[in-house]
Amino acid sequence: MGFSRGFALRLAAEITHGERPVLYARGNHETRGPLANSLERYVGAPGGGRWYFTTRIGSLWIAVFDIGEDKADGHEEYQGLAYYAEYRDRQSRFFERVIANAATEFAAEDVEYRLLVSHIPVGYSRPYNDVMAQWASLANEMDIDLALSGHTHTAAYYPKDTYAGAGVTLNYPLIIGSRPAHGNAEGIFTAAAVELKGGGIDAWFTNQHHTVLQTIPVR
Repeated sequence: MGFSRGFALRLAAEITHGERPVLYARGNHETRGPLANSLERYVGAPGGGRWYFTTRIGSLWIAVFDIGEDKADGHEEYQGLAYYAEYRDRQSRFFERVIANAATEFAAEDVEYRLLVSHIPVGYSRPYNDVMAQWASLANEMDIDLALSGHTHTAAYYPKDTYAGAGVTLNYPLIIGSRPAHGNAEGIFTAAAVELKGGGIDAWFTNQHHTVLQTIPVR
């Protein structure tokens, strides 16, 4: 697994000082290793091994998708221990129910913002093109204002109707918001910050020196 038991809590505490809510979306590295099965004891999750859900923070509605592993279940690295096909099927049915209950979910009267959060961008084609195409189609029905993702080790902004990794064009903007320091000659770590305020959405790419690299007026 990508971090120790206390790392996620310590990181959240150091960033927010307990003054802001923290939402955790599982990545593919956290599905591996001796601590993978106990992760949900340390970060917020619905329980029972389920890492996909919807939630509310005031007028903000959030949908969290989780592909599980980023390789096929039969990949030699997993030695027959990965079984995410059924997990993804259950997830598809879950979000179909979310859409069917739109009036109490993303279309509720007091919802002002709708975010999609997923470590691997919904619509990313490798290696589950069919699943990602299905999920992208489902997400397109949720009136998403902005999607936040990582995984690809890039810092990139895709306006609505420009991202179509699995053959389905997303009708909402996407920010892939983390470029690690390793792998680039400058040694610069890039992350994304987002502000939702007064009906608008603004985003920034910043580095570890608190320098704003790019400002993005999303809405």
